[in-house]
Amino acid sequence: MNILVTIDANYMQQLIVLLKSLLSSNPDESFTVYIAHSSLTAGDFENIGAGINPERCVIVPVPVSDTLFSGDPLLDRIPKETYYRLMAIDFLPRGVERVLYLDADTVVINPLRPYYDIDFADSLIAASSHVFGLMEFINRVRLKTKGGKYINAGVMMMNIKGLRECGITKDDICEYIKANTRKLILADQDVINALYGNRIIQIDPRLFNLDEKVFIQCGREIDLDWVEANTAIVHYNGADKPWKPNYTGRLALFYERYSKSADTRQPGTETVQSACTEKKSQTGSQKKKIIAVIALIIIAAVCATAYIMTGKQLLEFLKDPPTVKAWLDGFGIWSRVIFAAVRAFQTVIKAIPAEPLEIGAGYAFGIWGGMLYCMIGTLIGSLIIIMLSKVFGAKLLSIFVPAKKMSGFTFMRDKKKLGMALFIMYLIPGTPKDLFTYMAAFLPMKISRFLLITGVARIPSILMSTWIGEELTQRDYITAAVILAVTLLISGIYILVRKKLGKTTVL
Repeated sequence: MNILVTIDANYMQQLIVLLKSLLSSNPDESFTVYIAHSSLTAGDFENIGAGINPERCVIVPVPVSDTLFSGDPLLDRIPKETYYRLMAIDFLPRGVERVLYLDADTVVINPLRPYYDIDFADSLIAASSHVFGLMEFINRVRLKTKGGKYINAGVMMMNIKGLRECGITKDDICEYIKANTRKLILADQDVINALYGNRIIQIDPRLFNLDEKVFIQCGREIDLDWVEANTAIVHYNGADKPWKPNYTGRLALFYERYSKSADTRQPGTETVQSACTEKKSQTGSQKKKIIAVIALIIIAAVCATAYIMTGKQLLEFLKDPPTVKAWLDGFGIWSRVIFAAVRAFQTVIKAIPAEPLEIGAGYAFGIWGGMLYCMIGTLIGSLIIIMLSKVFGAKLLSIFVPAKKMSGFTFMRDKKKLGMALFIMYLIPGTPKDLFTYMAAFLPMKISRFLLITGVARIPSILMSTWIGEELTQRDYITAAVILAVTLLISGIYILVRKKLGKTTVL
């Protein structure tokens, strides 16, 4: 089998673990491993090859020019080595017609032959998707792809013969990168999806490219025993990795199985370059953490500033609806857009209670119009939250939901109960609904299904609030008070039941 890996010195130890897992899980196979790089030394390759049977695994260094992609602005946050797989057709030997590309942060735990021998037909790549529903649609629009799901490029069977014949050259790839730099969020992965999207075979990620996100999303459908028996490749993508401190995933045991005896270095043999590489890796990691913290501080500052400037006025919806209605009327036909934007803002920052806005919506636009504009604003705000969660991950979630509190919601890991639990949570007036929206990206549920369930569940609560607002316009304070009392009663009953049954219950 032909294997392709692209690395720099920071991932040497992980590559050694990968090779050990590759040989251990495929005892009847032999491999030729092409390692594309621009910085490894002869000593590094000696270290990589130590302890590996050369009769079963031939290591082939593939030096790549250090200047390749050097002008790409994306390299400020992504190592240039990630781009090298795009050029596989140029540096692999002419006799190689197919290759399995593997990121260095993967381990192989079952035989690869069923995937290596896949029938490409007219396809160029076989890989797995890690995004679904809404994010799949967003990626399709962003990259203007005409077909196929957005794949994760960390594990791919590549039809090298077909890629050479398809007509897309190195120059074409470089030109595409230069012309689309602003839209390439995930660098070469975006390029692969954009250029080859309609000629990609989809493989079940549970079998071919299992990461923590897919494992969580599958809920009770699979467990670690199922993974042990069925999954070929486990992928530790993202910032949370088992060789780093405070790893929170459940798939670490597969990496640890092969890492215990994979360190071939002897005491005192570390080179100056290795020390420098480790220091560089730590510096890069610290830099990324600092950037993430600064970005989160900026987001928090913007939200706080906006709240200080407009929060008081928004709360006037409850205190003096006629004043705010007059304020909205001043925008004419844009009043609906302004309100939807305000509602989206409230959904994102959490500091402003939702019910006053909903009552004000009923006063300004009537029961049904108010509900419509509340729903539109909520959807926009929810999408913003989900996008932020995708970008900043658990760090953003921890601002609004402490880790201890999140771990208490055991129903979130139960795929069968999750839908009903979310429906009840969003159905009851007065519950902290928007906090759960920050968890949407981490739940074992498609984003589209999350939005559908929670959107439908919000309707009764919003309807009751806009009804109160409409009754206030008629000066029917008794009816408004009764509706408010019923709403408070429902919320009170929910709180009492939840306390009695325990906070982690579905209710």
